[in-house]
Amino acid sequence: MKELSRIRMAMLAIAACAWMAVSCGDKDPAPVEPSGVVFESDALALVVGDTVTLAVSVLPEDAVDKTVTWTSSLPAVASVQDGFVTALSAGNAIITATTVNGREGTCHLTVRPPDIYVVGNVSRANSTSSAVVWQNGVLRFLSDDQNHGNANSVYVVGNDVYAAGHYAGQAALWRNDVQQILSENGSEAYSVHVAGDHVYVAGQDDGKATLWKDGTPTVLSENSSYAYSVYVVGDDVYVAGVEFDGVGTPLLWKNGEARVLSGDLEDAEARSVYVIGDDVYVAGTAYEGWDGMAILWKNDVLQHLSEGAMDAEARSVYATRDEVYVTGYSDNTAAVWKNGVLQALPGESQIVKGQAVCCFNGKVYVAGNDQSGPQYTGFAILWEDGVMQKIHGTDESYAYGIFVK
Repeated sequence: MKELSRIRMAMLAIAACAWMAVSCGDKDPAPVEPSGVVFESDALALVVGDTVTLAVSVLPEDAVDKTVTWTSSLPAVASVQDGFVTALSAGNAIITATTVNGREGTCHLTVRPPDIYVVGNVSRANSTSSAVVWQNGVLRFLSDDQNHGNANSVYVVGNDVYAAGHYAGQAALWRNDVQQILSENGSEAYSVHVAGDHVYVAGQDDGKATLWKDGTPTVLSENSSYAYSVYVVGDDVYVAGVEFDGVGTPLLWKNGEARVLSGDLEDAEARSVYVIGDDVYVAGTAYEGWDGMAILWKNDVLQHLSEGAMDAEARSVYATRDEVYVTGYSDNTAAVWKNGVLQALPGESQIVKGQAVCCFNGKVYVAGNDQSGPQYTGFAILWEDGVMQKIHGTDESYAYGIFVK
């Protein structure tokens, strides 16, 4: 009996030790704390108005709490909230992500203002005019002063600046200020668009609407006609223009096939085309005698923009997902129609005209002319969200095309 008790006591002792061992082994390990923060990119270049979401990794991967707090060294340059950055003004800022235990990672931002390209012409001392481009207000001559020149349109891809116009009465294309004559006939280039590796230019060659692709011409109409605007989306090439037979017939060519735009208009022309998603916008003018009416087609449905005005024209259209902008003039006042509603642009004379419109990061840019000089000579004008500034205020000058990036 005593032997049985000793055995029971020994078994209880073993069980107690085993329980203690298991209990000690069940103690929770210390949580893994963050050791660092790594940004996907440690430096970014942005343009004023850009937005970007920054991505970070908190190390090590098995850190228990990966929460970070975001801060900007200069919120006036770049603000940040939960990693979402908005570039507000030109300058430099450092975005910092900080863990709960004080570990930090940083991303250095450089924010620049947008580059604004405007093309047109400037009068020279020998009474000729030269095709020019203003880049952020700085003038560069595209053509010499031996013959008249003008640039009607500009398109920028990377560091390459393309401009289309004329020199000595012949259609011309400039790439980074190097001139290429597109036709030996009397001709003019009105619009340029770059898509992939191809450069498209719309204009007229010997009085016939013509599309040049990489310098090779395709005549769009054998009748008296002009091609004023070209826009390329994927494999589709859209061209807006007009045929003349005593009066104007507004046309839209898609991949070389012409279609008369709707509206039963007696005399009209299509001046500008813009495509976004499935929507095709064309701006133009309908005429009654010498007076015009600004008009817009959306998917071939006609809208009158300037009813009630004595004289108006629509020269350029630009669209975003939510808004459509058309510029031109109404009763000699430069105008922007936003979703069909007229907004007058300021000027210094009684003859002010908008010629081209584009949008960038929520701002609306318009290039045009204010004929406030002696004998109604003009000055090239840029409007940024309706605020006017003279691009070139010393010599007679005109602006016809704009691109912002």
